[in-house]
Amino acid sequence: MVYLQRLVCGLTSAVISVTGFIASASGQDSDKFVNLGFNSAGSPMLLDIKSIRGTNFKIYQSLSSEQVLVNSFNVSCGEARLFATGSVSYTRDGVKLSESKKRQEFQYQQGSAASNAMQFICRRIGARGW
Repeated sequence: MVYLQRLVCGLTSAVISVTGFIASASGQDSDKFVNLGFNSAGSPMLLDIKSIRGTNFKIYQSLSSEQVLVNSFNVSCGEARLFATGSVSYTRDGVKLSESKKRQEFQYQQGSAASNAMQFICRRIGARGW
């Protein structure tokens, strides 16, 4: 029973985040997201401020008018290292389409959405050199 309650809470949170992303992408709820730039299709890539936990964070990206991709990251500010820790694809209504838990290190590239988020996180926690 407790497991089901946690699952429902987690799914509700995902729906709220996806809904919040869609609202933000259309110019609402700017206090929940930071625009990190745009993908090659011109869609915004947004840092979910509410999802920040220490050096873990999520970036939301619209893949189409009906699909949202949520990428999870972890950074090591002291070592200037950036890791993708997974991704989840949702429909506009918050239904999970796919999930990957692949962990991969990314090269820091000035101006990329993930690197911009890394700067935001490292400055926010007061890491040296940021």
